[in-house]
Amino acid sequence: MSRRNRLLSWLAAILALVGLAYASLPWLLETVVRHALAAQGLRDIRLRVEYPRWQGLRLHGLAFTTVSANQQIRVQVPTVEIGYHLSELVTGQVGRLRVPVATLHIQSVPVGAASSQVSASGQSVAALPLATLVSGQWLTQLPFRELSLQRLSVNWQAATNTEYALQLSAQLRDSQLQLHGDLSLPPLPKPIAFSVTASHTGKAHLLISARSDAAKPLLTVAVTSVDVEQDPMIVNGELHTRLKPWLPMLSPWLKRLKQVSGLDAELDSQWSLRIKDSTWQLTGKARLHGLAGQWRDLAATASEATARFSADAQHVTLHSSLSTAGQAVVLQAEAVHQFASGRGHAELELKPVVFTKSGFVLSHLLQAWPYPVDVDAGRASATVQLQWHKMLTAKLDLELDKLGGHYNKMTFSGLSGEMALAMDKGIATRKAAHVHIDVFDVGLPVENINAQFALALPAEKLLPVVRVKKFSAALLGGRAHTEPFTLDFARDRNAFEVELEHIGLNEILRLEQQEGLAGSGLLDGKIPITVSRQGIEVMHGQLAVRAPGGVIRYTPTPKVASLAQTNPSVNLVVEALRNFHYQVMAVQANYKTKGDLDLQVHLEGKNPDWQAGKPVHLNLNLQENIPVLLRSLQLSGEIGERVRQHYQNPP
Repeated sequence: MSRRNRLLSWLAAILALVGLAYASLPWLLETVVRHALAAQGLRDIRLRVEYPRWQGLRLHGLAFTTVSANQQIRVQVPTVEIGYHLSELVTGQVGRLRVPVATLHIQSVPVGAASSQVSASGQSVAALPLATLVSGQWLTQLPFRELSLQRLSVNWQAATNTEYALQLSAQLRDSQLQLHGDLSLPPLPKPIAFSVTASHTGKAHLLISARSDAAKPLLTVAVTSVDVEQDPMIVNGELHTRLKPWLPMLSPWLKRLKQVSGLDAELDSQWSLRIKDSTWQLTGKARLHGLAGQWRDLAATASEATARFSADAQHVTLHSSLSTAGQAVVLQAEAVHQFASGRGHAELELKPVVFTKSGFVLSHLLQAWPYPVDVDAGRASATVQLQWHKMLTAKLDLELDKLGGHYNKMTFSGLSGEMALAMDKGIATRKAAHVHIDVFDVGLPVENINAQFALALPAEKLLPVVRVKKFSAALLGGRAHTEPFTLDFARDRNAFEVELEHIGLNEILRLEQQEGLAGSGLLDGKIPITVSRQGIEVMHGQLAVRAPGGVIRYTPTPKVASLAQTNPSVNLVVEALRNFHYQVMAVQANYKTKGDLDLQVHLEGKNPDWQAGKPVHLNLNLQENIPVLLRSLQLSGEIGERVRQHYQNPP
């Protein structure tokens, strides 16, 4: 064979090899891509490669599956357009990646399934280090300079079978990433819009908005600085949001807050994230200011809350403080929750609240105080201990010290007490509660009130049971007390008996404010009381005078004296009572739920100045409406107090 023929033969062979290589180039590229993806732990890989051009290449029907963090992920990309220069291919880089449409299907898988997924080489699925992800270093490690993702659809089915949907677009250029999209979170009625900007320096900015008004962010999160040189790496950031715009979106999750309106506050937070290898720790602080809202018709005064928090993969810790009414009320809280066990505990402390007439009073808690009670003296404090694991238990300790104030027209002072409650399948006192009141003025002063009781509200009942162990009080110059008794408010009727000792007749007559009537003597007795849903009843209460008795003196008014001149019966009573020395006084009392008191009084004695001291037996029937009487006493006391203040503090 001539030399010329040999050259032609070699040239033909080379051309044949080149042609064969070109013909098989898509297959070779598919093999290389498959191998690269499989090396990352991906499986079920499908793709088709077009014949490459000098500056571009297209992939069709790209699809693969992987499992990460107990989530199975299926990726489908109909078309991928790759732009490059030959010089970039030598270094393993491409210039531009364009993806018109991509779809991700994410579904929870049983625990442990992820660990069973291994690559063909036996290596476990590679995970992007958390430090690299947060720092933004991954933006410089991508094998392309520019990315255009026109539409990515993510469908995620959680372990609870709840489905979430995400639509986004992305642009990456010069290691600067921009994301825009919508996120649907059941049961929110409308999707929320978000945008993210990030750079390879680690700085990032997240905005979340209502889809109807994307120009007004609901939430702003900014990563302000990242230190990737330290070990551990430190990421600092800030967060800002307002509560009010979130409430309509979160209303399906806040069903218990339907009666809350006007809730609003500004939330600002600064945080720091420390990352070392695959571990992390988050610390920070937050401030909730301008907190205001209305529950039903009750509008609270503006409040402020601050918090310090820390969290890692094992637990989260919170230290917070809520203050209202110009720092007069301060509630501090500390809480810890363990993620793995679901256990946690918290302690809340109400710092001593000081009430003064010239400073803070209870009614300052609400903008328009609707209740007939107020506290303007003394101090109160409380602590609450909470524990949870599958169910919540709580302990409350309340301490009152010398509280004073009023309920309707009734005033009280020196209210002190301690109460220790426990909540575990109901509410009950852990030990007997003690209450003391110096004076409770209902129109007549009831003094030195002491009560010791236990409270129980079982979970299956709507009304409490109160077991009174001790009760005593001083009134009308004497003393009232009871034996132990029980008030079960789920029953129709509860009965107990009050014993009265050393009650002064002169104190009783003073209540009547009857002109010209005075007396002396000490009464003892027993008053059976029945409490029902209709009110309070007394049937056949008994009072009797102590020996040797006493004296009643009555000087009739002109009107009564005129009546006595024409009525012999009235005249007999008037004359006998002008200076009546009695040895027997027996009183039977009946009190009805509407407030009517009927007294049947039997007297035995004499008037030494009338009919030569002849013995006299009198039976008197007296009626009085106690609420009306007490209101008149309260009114007279109020007028007297105003007169006293007028002359003590003249204008």
